[in-house]
Amino acid sequence: MVLLVSMFLTSEGILVGVGLTMLIVVIGINLIFMLSQVKEASKKKEMMDKISHIDRKNLGDTRKR
Repeated sequence: MVLLVSMFLTSEGILVGVGLTMLIVVIGINLIFMLSQVKEASKKKEMMDKISHIDRKNLGDTRKR
């Protein structure tokens, strides 16, 4: 919704600075949110890789017995 309003303000030539500022702020917030989600997903993947490695290691130990 904010992007729509800011694009309208920018395209009409009314308050171009306000419209562009709103665009930059919204895009910046979305970028920060996406980067945090990517970091969180990579941490989860790393943790799952460690867990699966431990499981494989334990599975190998039980098969030897």
